[in-house]
Amino acid sequence: MWKFYVMWQLGLSLICLFCYGVDKWRAKRDAWRVPEKVLLLLPMLGGGIGGLLGMLLFRHKTRHGYFYLVNLLAIFMHGYLTYLAYTL
Repeated sequence: MWKFYVMWQLGLSLICLFCYGVDKWRAKRDAWRVPEKVLLLLPMLGGGIGGLLGMLLFRHKTRHGYFYLVNLLAIFMHGYLTYLAYTL
């Protein structure tokens, strides 16, 4: 059970990282952007690590404190849920 959950988190983290990269690329070109609610929802669904990496690697949304808060909160929340799944 816990292995599936970890794979879920890894998959969503990759998707989230990709979304941050695409949004940064489109922001530079003044093109259609990825909505902020998507960038905030993906970490809460399990992609917090990818969201935080996307912020740091692409230097994107780093001025918005709530993006740090949501990503860090998601990392701790899903880390705890992974721990619970592993111990049960």
